Amino acid sequence: MRPRSWVANLLGLIVGCCLVAGCTHQPRPKAMRPAPHKKISPPKKTRKPAPIQTETIVVRCPSEADIKKLRAARPRPLRNQKMPATAAERVAKTAAQLGLYEARGRWADQVEQLFAKCEDN
Repeated sequence: MRPRSWVANLLGLIVGCCLVAGCTHQPRPKAMRPAPHKKISPPKKTRKPAPIQTETIVVRCPSEADIKKLRAARPRPLRNQKMPATAAERVAKTAAQLGLYEARGRWADQVEQLFAKCEDN
């Protein structure tokens, strides 16, 4: 058997003293307990004052009557009409339809006049 070193003797002495003195017993820390859950209430809703209702008068331009008149005057679209069998008749019908829209004072001009009247106001 080898003789013990002075370090081992010193450690043995310290451990022995601690055993005799009761130093080895360290109180255990209390277990970390989570904090009790507090019920978090939702933020209180504050009542907003009721909005003051004011009468809103909407001035339409064009007026309802003008819109109805324009819709009634609009020519029926070609896609909703039965087309003639021959090419010459189809060309003639298409030209006539274009005249209903584009001729002076016809539907396109009526719409433009109404828009111009609204822009002036």
